[in-house]
Amino acid sequence: MKTSIHKIFLLSILITFFYSCSENETFVEEEAIVSKQVMIEVEKQSPEQQTLFEYARLLSVAIDTHENMNEVLQEKALKLQRLGYYEQEFYVGMEEQNSMKAFGNNSLRNILEKVGNAETPSLLKEFTRINPAMTVLLLGDAEVQEFSNRVYVDNGFDDSNLAETIYFYENGMLKSQQLGDKPLLKSFIVRNSEVVTRSNILSTEKSKNENMHTLFTYDDGRSVKINAGAIIDTPTNAESVSPDDIDGGGSGGTPPSNCNAPCERDCESGTENILRFRTHDDRDSFFRGKGEWFFIEAYISSSGAFLNIKRTPKMNSVRGDFSWHYPNFLIENIDRKIVNTIKIYCYESDGGNDTNILFNFAPPYQGTTAYYNSLSTGIYSDDDFIGSYIVDYCDGIGTNGVMYAPASDVDVQHSER
Repeated sequence: MKTSIHKIFLLSILITFFYSCSENETFVEEEAIVSKQVMIEVEKQSPEQQTLFEYARLLSVAIDTHENMNEVLQEKALKLQRLGYYEQEFYVGMEEQNSMKAFGNNSLRNILEKVGNAETPSLLKEFTRINPAMTVLLLGDAEVQEFSNRVYVDNGFDDSNLAETIYFYENGMLKSQQLGDKPLLKSFIVRNSEVVTRSNILSTEKSKNENMHTLFTYDDGRSVKINAGAIIDTPTNAESVSPDDIDGGGSGGTPPSNCNAPCERDCESGTENILRFRTHDDRDSFFRGKGEWFFIEAYISSSGAFLNIKRTPKMNSVRGDFSWHYPNFLIENIDRKIVNTIKIYCYESDGGNDTNILFNFAPPYQGTTAYYNSLSTGIYSDDDFIGSYIVDYCDGIGTNGVMYAPASDVDVQHSER
C-alpha cells in the first residue's frame, strides 16, 4: 500500500504542475524550474509525510469547491479546545466521519472522497493507519474573520530557521514559502500531534511523571493517547505562591538559623521541585502552534559518574511573553553522599524520529559523558534544545529557592516543598 500511496501522490503533483502550465500561457521558464524543484523535494518525503501532503491537498480542494468549508474546519478545530484541550486543532480520526449539517449531513471523509479520485476512499482509510495522530491545526487568531484558503504541511521542518522552506496547497496546487513569511490571514496546517504519547517512551514517564489520557479509540481497537497536561482543567500554580513573591535566591543560600550545616540542603527535608519558569520565546514557530516544554534530569555522583537520567512531563501552552508557568515538577532529591550534582536540560517538543543524544559536563566533571537514545529519554530528532543548567548540592533551596538560566531569555526557579 505504501508504494500505491507514493505513486498516487506523485501523480497528483504532476497533474497540479501541468494544470498550472496549461492555465497560464505566460508561465515563464524560471517558474517552471521552481515548480520542478518543489516536486523533487516532495518526492524525498517519507510515506508518513506524503500522507500529510495528500491530505492537505484534498482539504485545499474541498475548501476551494465548498463554500464555508473554512468555517466548518475552524469549528472542528475549536471543539476540543472548548473542552479544555490546549490547542486549536482537531484529530482526523475523531472528526472525519462526523456528519456536518452545512453539507447535507455528509462527513468530512465523504467530502474528501468526492473531490478525490477512485483511489481516495481506500487511501483515506490507510492514512489514519499510517498517521493515527494526524491533526488539522488552525493557524492564527480564531477571531480574525478572513481565511487565506491555504493548507500547510508540517513535514518536520526546522522551526528555528526562518529561511526554512514550508509547503502549502492552495486550490489543490502545491506551493512553498519561507517559514519567516507569517501569513496575515487564518489558514490550516496538517500535522501529527505534538502531544500524543509514543508507545516507547521511558517507563518512569508513563508510570510516575506523565499520566496518559486516552483521547479516542479507532474501530480496530487502536487508542490515541495524549499526555494529561494537554487537557487543561485549571492553571497549575504553586500553592500560596504569587508571581512576585520570589526574587530567586542564589547559590549558597543561608541555612535556617537553627542549623549549623554549611549547605542549606543539609537543613531542609522537603522535595526538590522545578517550581516555575518563564521565557521570551516559546521556541515554537507560528506554524507549530503553542510550545510544549520538558526537562531532562541527569544525575551525577560525587565521583563524577552518570547515575541516572529522567524526563519530566510536558508543560503545554508555553507562552513567549515572559509570564510565569508553574509546572511544579518534582525531581529526585540531591544526596550529598550519592548525588552531588544534577544537570538539567531544557527542550521544546516537536517529535520526529528516534535519535541518540550525547550528554556531557563542564568542570569540575569535565569528561563525564554518556549517550542515551529516544527510548530512554523521550527526546526525538526534531525536538529543540533550549539550554541547560547545573543544580549543585550547596545551591540555596529553602526560603526563596534558587533561580537558574538555561538560556539568556529563560528563567527557571527551583524550590523545596
